[in-house]
Amino acid sequence: MSVVIGIGMRTGADLSLLEDALRGQPVAALATIKPRAEVLGPLAMRLGLPLVVIAPGDLANVPTPSASDRIMALYRCGSVAEACALVAAGPGSVIVQPRLALGGTTWAAARKAPL
Repeated sequence: MSVVIGIGMRTGADLSLLEDALRGQPVAALATIKPRAEVLGPLAMRLGLPLVVIAPGDLANVPTPSASDRIMALYRCGSVAEACALVAAGPGSVIVQPRLALGGTTWAAARKAPL
């Protein structure tokens, strides 16, 4: 089952831990918000994956299993990682791995819902 990985991050995050965790996994694409795309572009290239760049406004009101008050105030969604994964996976997608924290990043996986 191929999934889309949504990624949120703090400034100065250690991407090597995330890279190690994702290498060799059945991932179709990485997704993040536009302000983080420049930082995550090289990771996507090293993994040989497309990077889906999402405008922060497109995350507003995307329901997520996890919720952070800080992220809700900034982006009007509960989790950048989960919302990015859901938006990039497309309509009918579902979270198959709620957000996990790793080295200053958060990541979550989504796939389209079965028909």
